[in-house]
Amino acid sequence: MNDTAQRLPAILSQHPLLTHFGFGEFNRPAATTEKGRNDLLAAIAEIDRARAWLRTQQPRLTLNPHRSSYGLKHIAERATGDYISNGAFIAAVLLEGWKVKRISEISPNARLNISEKGLKRR
Repeated sequence: MNDTAQRLPAILSQHPLLTHFGFGEFNRPAATTEKGRNDLLAAIAEIDRARAWLRTQQPRLTLNPHRSSYGLKHIAERATGDYISNGAFIAAVLLEGWKVKRISEISPNARLNISEKGLKRR
């Protein structure tokens, strides 16, 4: 069992609304389903791709108000050449120890403390 698989259950315990979709489920921002949680638990490869990409980026002290997890996951997908769900990206951010804050109670997306400068260099 790799580090992601070992540590992911604790992340899900700390963030009960985190699913493969992001925070909440599609059109149900305050709800989770067993399938959404299990799909995230099974997304180890997606999370590991996102973690590898995050390690190429620079954190900043504050949350970046210009980027969401959803937009950043697309940048990571282009860099890695493979699909990463929004929830897998958020889980990767949490596993890497970055700051994360849900955008709002009705949004599946989050803000994180990623440097804009590093993104523009790529």
